[in-house]
Amino acid sequence: MMGQSLGNTVADAYAQLSFSQVCGAILALVQASNKFLDEQAPWSLYKQGKQAETESVLYAVLESVRLAAYLLSPMIPSISNDIYRQLGFGVDFNQKAIADILDYQAHRAWGYLQAGQPLGAGKPVFQRIELPETAA
Repeated sequence: MMGQSLGNTVADAYAQLSFSQVCGAILALVQASNKFLDEQAPWSLYKQGKQAETESVLYAVLESVRLAAYLLSPMIPSISNDIYRQLGFGVDFNQKAIADILDYQAHRAWGYLQAGQPLGAGKPVFQRIELPETAA
């Protein structure tokens, strides 16, 4: 699975100051997760009474979001804060001593999000940009 090796890939890219490689690797995870969500259609699984399958799909997507937020936190700490709060973690990536608070090896690895993790209130992380309508 892509998420399992992503931490190493991103760490190497950060060490080389290759921020575009960092973003590209994480974007690939996000795109794969989006495709996985569309293909697995957990809303349909739930309606079919397939609770375990629904939970498995939702876990994979939420863990992908968590991992992406963590790995992007050096570049977008405030957005990562918002995502981590919605996932039920009280973290502030803007703190200078964040490395002393969060275990890097644990958070960069796939599977940190525990089953039964109480989630925070959901809200959009990115504001929707409304384009002005053009006169026809």
